[in-house]
Amino acid sequence: REKLAIAESAAKTDKKFKKNMEALKIIQPVDLKPSEIEARLGASWIPTSDVKQFMGDVLGVSTNVSYSPVTGSWSVDIDRYDSWKADNSVENTQTFGTKRYSAINLIQDALNHKLPTVTDKSGDKRVTNVKETEAAREKQYQLKEKFKEWVWEEQERRDRLAQKYNDEFNNIKVREFDGSHLSLPGMATDISLRPHQKNVIWRMLQKGNTLLAHVVGSGK
Repeated sequence: REKLAIAESAAKTDKKFKKNMEALKIIQPVDLKPSEIEARLGASWIPTSDVKQFMGDVLGVSTNVSYSPVTGSWSVDIDRYDSWKADNSVENTQTFGTKRYSAINLIQDALNHKLPTVTDKSGDKRVTNVKETEAAREKQYQLKEKFKEWVWEEQERRDRLAQKYNDEFNNIKVREFDGSHLSLPGMATDISLRPHQKNVIWRMLQKGNTLLAHVVGSGK
């Protein structure tokens, strides 16, 4: 995809690159549809602005969401007024969270691929509260599923994110090797190779390192 963009730009100023552009158009990967793309909380390709909007739509609070590509970590900040509002929000403490683990914290954990754990103090140490932990993890799971649905609900967002994913990850066409032109002089005349066998020979000649493998016992 990147090569096509470069060729299209070059063809605008020099017609000799038009053939490059047309050749690259033919082999572009087929765009994946939204139904074929997994959009999850914590995926680095999803803009922070969309995560912020999700939290606003679902929890009714305004947050600041940031992502550090260096550490791969996400952070969610909320101002004092919205913090008070969130603490008293049914959506944050009951619908999508619990009294011991708010939905905001559950989302931040999900963004950083962490499972919530609720602990209680017992003497000089802290022990896991199994009941509260299970409740928090169930709410986090619901939030993750809610996000997957929410991402594709709006037409503009669906088109924009699907294109972004295709541009960044579905952008390479794997080379196909066609050995149909091979004549193989000197080979036994009573042997006729199948198309895939000629293809792999051509691949070996072109690449220099090819693994030939099949499932043991697959033949009869």
